[in-house]
Amino acid sequence: MMQWNFIVRATGFWIIAFLVSTVQSRPSSEHHIEKRHLLQMCELISKYTNRSCLEYNNYGCFCGLGNTATHTGVDDVDNCCRLHDQCYGQVHCFWFFPQLVGYSINCTSHADCYCSDSPQYASCAYSTCMCDLTLAQCLAQHQYHSAFKNFDRRHCHLLGL
Repeated sequence: MMQWNFIVRATGFWIIAFLVSTVQSRPSSEHHIEKRHLLQMCELISKYTNRSCLEYNNYGCFCGLGNTATHTGVDDVDNCCRLHDQCYGQVHCFWFFPQLVGYSINCTSHADCYCSDSPQYASCAYSTCMCDLTLAQCLAQHQYHSAFKNFDRRHCHLLGL
């Protein structure tokens, strides 16, 4: 069991690290983020929080791959991730997972972004974008506690979280 958890965490880390390393951006007054799946969420988190998305991986009970909690997070940041998981659970993308759906987003300033796909004609992309944008905005509103980074998720069940 311990070996499996290590493999899942290591694989998740390398996937995120690869995606973050391939970020491309264009300088302009209105920044348009191209469709590139998980990278978009990472870029939004960075724009809104001035932190790498990797800092939120394995934070608390909900942030990152494989959350194990059922009720609430260890703090407000973790609850942002819980709400994001719930949001993704409500996105209907046929056979795609929301994490694999690219979307269009425009940012007019440091942290003033909006989803630019049509909610009518690209509802999966738009809904995924709204989940990610809401996550980034939520994370920006709450204090990051380094004590919850790499939190032992066995405690989520012990604490009733």
